[in-house]
Amino acid sequence: SSGINAEYGGIDCYNRVVNKLISAQKQDLALKLCVELGCLLVDMGHIPDAESHFNKAVSLLNPGNITLQIAVLRKLCYCQTYCKNYHGALGTLDQLVYVIKLTSSGEDNNLTAHLRDTLRYCETTTLFLLLIIDTPVLHLSQQHRDLIEKHSYVPTDVLEREEELDRFMDLVDITMATKLQDHGALTKLQDKLYRSLDSQQNELFRELSDRVARVKLVLL
Repeated sequence: SSGINAEYGGIDCYNRVVNKLISAQKQDLALKLCVELGCLLVDMGHIPDAESHFNKAVSLLNPGNITLQIAVLRKLCYCQTYCKNYHGALGTLDQLVYVIKLTSSGEDNNLTAHLRDTLRYCETTTLFLLLIIDTPVLHLSQQHRDLIEKHSYVPTDVLEREEELDRFMDLVDITMATKLQDHGALTKLQDKLYRSLDSQQNELFRELSDRVARVKLVLL
């Protein structure tokens, strides 16, 4: 108990310093402290508190520092999915995509390898979230509607898309297996893709598979 009180006393001290820095118009220092505290809280297992600090960090971001924007938004998204704040995570992923597209003037050919990897992360994670939430298509934003539609069938020109073909087909398989409530197919895909997904995506995939299994039990 005394250890927990000491931890939160230290966190409260950090918060006071951050607020004073913001009042003094020293946003860069306040941002640095917010990120440091968020990372520390994640390491300590206090993910909801970390989410709060990364949220504050996002509000302090300098639009000119793309690398830091991406890093903080990804950390926030991790915390949001861990806390099952799936709608919040979708908003954060949309913000990530917006930042990257703004950087490249909307042209994927202008992206660095790191930014392309981040876009792939956004697409895969967003798809998992949309399949878990299962919002009626008519209630989705156009961007999310397009993503679901893109992975709902195999286009006739798929053989021309050699780059990332395997990844694309795996996402189509996940989408179709979810729509068909095929838990067996999802389980096989989980085993197949475990090493190619990050820990956050694997946890979302497990959540999706579990939800499909529960739906099947209800229908029996």
